Amino acid sequence: MKDDDNLKRIYLTRHGETVFNVENRFQGQKDSPLTEKGIGQAKKLGKSLEAIEFDLVYSSPLGRACESCKYILGEKKNEIIKDDRLMEIKLDEWSGKPKEVLQRDYSEQLTYFWEKPKNFDLVGCETFQQLCDRTHEFISDILKQEFQNLLIVSHGVVIKSILMLWDGRDFDNFWTGEFIRSTSLSVIEFDEKLNGKIMLNADMKHL
Repeated sequence: MKDDDNLKRIYLTRHGETVFNVENRFQGQKDSPLTEKGIGQAKKLGKSLEAIEFDLVYSSPLGRACESCKYILGEKKNEIIKDDRLMEIKLDEWSGKPKEVLQRDYSEQLTYFWEKPKNFDLVGCETFQQLCDRTHEFISDILKQEFQNLLIVSHGVVIKSILMLWDGRDFDNFWTGEFIRSTSLSVIEFDEKLNGKIMLNADMKHL
């Protein structure tokens, strides 16, 4: 990407691999520690971004995101600003459960989650609309701030919801396109009128 001081850029990434990822469990807002692989992923992403000076750094307050953020920053001295709006989708009693258990006990809602997110509605859980409302509000707020390069470390569903603002997807196509893998990097670039364009989508070259 060509460096241009007149442009704002948001660098958006998911946390590194966690124990729950390896065990094929839903995470939601229940935390799970990074694996050694996950730590290595975050360090490699940080190495690929070491020449970029971040004016602002935001993270989900969940441990797996905050820890990944620290490894990504490395020797950089940025303050990590935690914002609850970047937390993963709230999944209540689904959190920490293996996917095969959910398939057995909640087959209809699990199908909605992956195939018809607009219809996902489970007591104690966020809907996809509620998730998008908070993440889109967050983006609206940070675009009012002064920065050139801004880093966000968050979660897969959150990142998909944010990218909806620029890639033309709707709820019927929420999961289409690139899957948000651990430490995959997306970059949104804005002109002086704050028109955004996705310059990089779930890139994994650093690994």
